[in-house]
Amino acid sequence: MELFTFTGVALIALLVMVLPALAHKQHWNVIRDDWRDPLRMLFGVLSEELGAVTVTYYVAGGLTRINGSTTAPTAAQASEVYKQQAIVTFGVTADVQALFTHNWGLSASAPTYQDPEVLFEPISTTTSWPCITFWRANTNVLSINKVGTDAPTTVMVTLRRPHSMGQ
Repeated sequence: MELFTFTGVALIALLVMVLPALAHKQHWNVIRDDWRDPLRMLFGVLSEELGAVTVTYYVAGGLTRINGSTTAPTAAQASEVYKQQAIVTFGVTADVQALFTHNWGLSASAPTYQDPEVLFEPISTTTSWPCITFWRANTNVLSINKVGTDAPTTVMVTLRRPHSMGQ
């Protein structure tokens, strides 16, 4: 009986920790679109809410100017630009995921064609390159993943929007 009580308390505590993340619009989109992979989503939400991961956005184009903000561009701002950059800092070794919200609203087939185009460059002073992967399952958010045993690192990620005749 004590095991069931302990398990119940642990599950309620986990739910209470995750509930604030559900209030953020970017997390709500990730949760709605990525329900098929609950563990990846859970680790992403927990690492962003509890970890030391920071995503600092740099966006310029049209009337949009974001220079060093931790707030992602809105859909209206993102619609004016074709390239977005962010400096992503994984502050501790245990940080494994950061969410880069580009808000381009790409079509559902975009991940099939590897859109948006991702370029990245490690900019921290570590002695080896970190193992970084990208996950494009969402049409508004790019997941940036680091191996949990790699040292804390900082990378610059550049996204380029798919080309069309109007661009």
